[in-house]
Amino acid sequence: MKNDVYEKFAESLMIERKKRNMTRAELAAIVGVHPSQIVGYEHKKHMPSISVAVKLSEVFGMTVNRMCGDING
Repeated sequence: MKNDVYEKFAESLMIERKKRNMTRAELAAIVGVHPSQIVGYEHKKHMPSISVAVKLSEVFGMTVNRMCGDING
């Protein structure tokens, strides 16, 4: 289950960021993390804290559940 969540979150993050033509540095500045953190999230090295996950989901107009693969979220 954990790997599925990592996979879906990473995929959603990368897709949504690229749809908006945002760089990792731009996204990182918006949510208050270092660009290397965005790289880590996209490459499934780690998940963001809950507060950062909420900020990321808000940037993309999604819920955290949706970013983790819940189509009803």
